[in-house]
Amino acid sequence: MRLILGNYQNDCAVQLSKFRKVADIALNALKLRGQGTIEVSFVDDATIREINKQLLKHDYVTDVISIRYDDALQNKRISRCALGGSAGDEAIVGEIWIAPQVAKQYAIDHAEEYERELARYLIHGLLHWIGFDDHSAQELMRMRRREQCVLDQLQDIL
Repeated sequence: MRLILGNYQNDCAVQLSKFRKVADIALNALKLRGQGTIEVSFVDDATIREINKQLLKHDYVTDVISIRYDDALQNKRISRCALGGSAGDEAIVGEIWIAPQVAKQYAIDHAEEYERELARYLIHGLLHWIGFDDHSAQELMRMRRREQCVLDQLQDIL
C-alpha cells in the first residue's frame, strides 16, 4: 500500500515531506498492506465542499472525506488528475481529501496544534478507508482511540 500526497490549496501551510512521514507511520500502525495507491489531497474549503456535495450529497464544508474504490465507484473517481496532478500507472484504490483550513480553525478554537490536528485528519481518513465509522458515539470513541494510538507514535515528527 502506498499513499501519494498532494497539496492543492494555498490557504494553510502543509509540509508534504513531514506528512509523508506521518503517512508511513500511520500505514504501519494500522497494518495497511497490499497493492494499490491511496491519493491524499489537501484542498481548500470550496473544493472539499464540492466533493462532499458530489460524492456524498452533503452541501457543506467538512474536515475529511475518504472514499474506498471498488468497481462500482470507479466511475465517480475524482483523482489528482482532476485537481491538477498526475495519478501515474498504479491502481488507485481510494482517495482522501483533507481541508487544512478546517484543521487550522479547529486547532485555534480548541487550543490544539495545527499540524497535529491535520495528522489526525489523515489518520481519520485512513480509518474510514479501512471500514471504521463514526455515526454513533460508540463508533466515534473507537475511532478516537485508534487515532490517538497512531498520534502517540508521531511524537518525534510533530
